[in-house]
Amino acid sequence: MDPSSAWENFLEAIAALMSKALTDKETEKVIAGFNNFQQRLQRLSSQNLLRMNLEITAREKRVSNCKHDGKTCTQNVTRGFFKTWLIGYIVKYLIGVLPAILTGKILKNILKRSGGNDTVRFAFFLSSFLSAYKGVLCMMRYYRPDHKGDRLNAFVAGSVAGLTLLLDKNKNRRTALTLYLFTRSIQFGSSYLMKKWAEHRDANRAADRQALMNSSNRGHKGKFVSERRWDDILAKIMTSSAATVVMSLTAAVNLYSCFLEPSAVRKSYWNFIMEHSGLPQKFGPMFPPMVDTFRSQFNVLKEMPRDVLTGEFARAVKMYGTLNFIVTLVFQRKKLATEPKEVAYRYIRSTLRSCMFLTVYVLAAFYVPCWMRAILRKETAFTYLFNGIVSGLAVLIEAPGRQMELALYCLPRALETTWNLLLNRGLVRNIPHGDIALFSASMGVMMTIYQNDPSVINKHYLTVLTRIFGRN
Repeated sequence: MDPSSAWENFLEAIAALMSKALTDKETEKVIAGFNNFQQRLQRLSSQNLLRMNLEITAREKRVSNCKHDGKTCTQNVTRGFFKTWLIGYIVKYLIGVLPAILTGKILKNILKRSGGNDTVRFAFFLSSFLSAYKGVLCMMRYYRPDHKGDRLNAFVAGSVAGLTLLLDKNKNRRTALTLYLFTRSIQFGSSYLMKKWAEHRDANRAADRQALMNSSNRGHKGKFVSERRWDDILAKIMTSSAATVVMSLTAAVNLYSCFLEPSAVRKSYWNFIMEHSGLPQKFGPMFPPMVDTFRSQFNVLKEMPRDVLTGEFARAVKMYGTLNFIVTLVFQRKKLATEPKEVAYRYIRSTLRSCMFLTVYVLAAFYVPCWMRAILRKETAFTYLFNGIVSGLAVLIEAPGRQMELALYCLPRALETTWNLLLNRGLVRNIPHGDIALFSASMGVMMTIYQNDPSVINKHYLTVLTRIFGRN
């Protein structure tokens, strides 16, 4: 039976009963009231059904926006937390004990200390960071179901997750993590801008070709459009020289500080540079005073080129030989079993190139100032900037794929050194929790690019990010 006819029959039955107790005029008023009630009930029912339908549709849209197939948002966050905590604890523990294992100094207190409170807190920070990102990203998608794309969602999620750096109480590690991620956000952001610039150039070129074709069809002589425009040439120069420029600038800052203001550079980096110079090995306890003498007398280190070429190359072989051997075993063990000669050849070639790079870098860092003083016959601050610029050119010896990585390895130290130099001159001042703000902003940028434009991230880092953050 039709609902409307059933309702009318019901009203007629009520009216028949009422007619026995009420007058005709009163009965008409009652029936009119029932009719008004019927109309209001129908309107409310239609609105409720429409609202319920919209809510169900919106809920379906919200669920479909997330990409963690087979898991609810809660499961995705919870599993990510416990999985990351376990992996973070194991990795941090191994980093603490591996040097002792490799040197044969496996002591009980080292094994116990490596798995102590610092390791637990670091693992808790990592797991909180990852689960916060996943949770906030799902929440943003839930409350913004009609927005296509994840740019704002990913930026907010990454920025909020970055606040978990407060859980890590190790200040040096916080600074290192902040500078590293800030450097990577610059790299990924620059790659994104270069991609958009390339798309803009392609669009302009296509528009010029179309305009030329239209002009030719109308019988007009069009101007020939070159496939290579000035902005294409500029983009190629920027892309090919970026690693060299970054390496030279970072080397200039770091070496300037090492020689003139060592308090501004991190002590570990200063020790690394001086150790590879061979000065501590040559002068022993007299090494610290020799640094000042080096800046004032040319004849003290007149045999520096020979010492570097012989001593530093041997030190570089020891460092890069061990490092490349471990990398080869970890990442190419399958290929090592099938193509041992090819792997061995690439290992030797890569090691020799890296050793030559570091040898030339150190040679320029310590001998160019002597050469500059011999030419200028005076001591200038520019001398210790110029030697860094020349040292940075040594990166051209390395394989093209490693040049930018080496430059980005030095960039965080140069940024920290630059900030310390500015602090020493009173030009800036430290901001409370500034590292947290920078870390959050860097994570926001990185996650925005990772979620929306992963093609601009190189394959190696994209694989790492995918393994860490997964599909969200």
